[in-house]
Amino acid sequence: INNWKNNLLFYKNIVLLAKKNKDILFLIKSKNYEWLEIPYFYEILDEIKASTNIEILSDYKDWTSSNCIKNVDFGVVMMSSLGDEILVHDKPIIVFKREDHKFSSVDYGPIILSHSFDDLLLNIEKIKLDINGYNKSLDLIRKKLFTEYKPKNFHLLLQEIYNEKNHNIN
Repeated sequence: INNWKNNLLFYKNIVLLAKKNKDILFLIKSKNYEWLEIPYFYEILDEIKASTNIEILSDYKDWTSSNCIKNVDFGVVMMSSLGDEILVHDKPIIVFKREDHKFSSVDYGPIILSHSFDDLLLNIEKIKLDINGYNKSLDLIRKKLFTEYKPKNFHLLLQEIYNEKNHNIN
């Protein structure tokens, strides 16, 4: 139920963002689409369907993660691997993470994280004003979170990560 509440809040924010940003097409990609059949979501689903600038990408064959990444300028996501993939492919993301959601396995930092609708709105405005500048501001975060694969040094990197995690546990 808690995930349902989080997802519902996210979809409500997407609907509000879409109303305030008619010049942006919002694409909703989910891990699965069972939520489309759950009565709890019917009201927000009606609002999404009524919107002219929101589409639900329920065709798994056409809308793979890589196809989504190719066809978006930026992403507004909840914590997800798709958000990481978008970021790795040199496109900006905004991660919606409510203040009361304390757990996070990734430290995206304050530039990427939005804790409220106002944060989301502000970051979208920044992207609209200067997407390239906004995206460039994420390079330090990319460098921190992702590393270029070099087979020669891979085992050393794994050892370093293991040692760091092992040290933090003790």
